[in-house]
Amino acid sequence: MFVLGTERHEALRIDNQLRGRSGRQGDPGSSQFFVSLDDNLFKIFGSEKISAYINNLNPPEDTSLENKFLSNILNSAQRKVENLNFDLRKHILEYDDVLNKQRQFFYEQRKKILFANQDELQQLIINLITSIKLSMVNIF
Repeated sequence: MFVLGTERHEALRIDNQLRGRSGRQGDPGSSQFFVSLDDNLFKIFGSEKISAYINNLNPPEDTSLENKFLSNILNSAQRKVENLNFDLRKHILEYDDVLNKQRQFFYEQRKKILFANQDELQQLIINLITSIKLSMVNIF
């Protein structure tokens, strides 16, 4: 089987999965990726380097370039995107942890109110009013 890629994905993992699809059940298979210099990864992460390098080579318009330098720039761009996405997921998880702690506190307070007898409920209300007054004083 032969896999022909017309662009590179932001994640190197996806590209490697596509390459792996070409070889199954003992058949080594093969894959080839063709990437335009107008590809988003090139534009975002290496346009200055690539433009200078291509201008120095001065290739004909319709030729394909197979170059280790260009491949390294593309792989580097994919690693940068993967690292950014990892950091985003990490921050989202941290925010989720904060929300979960707040949710647990809220439900504990709700449970206390729902299962409190009259004396406990009065004390909870007095504590709540006192804490609100104290926080109002601290604000001003």
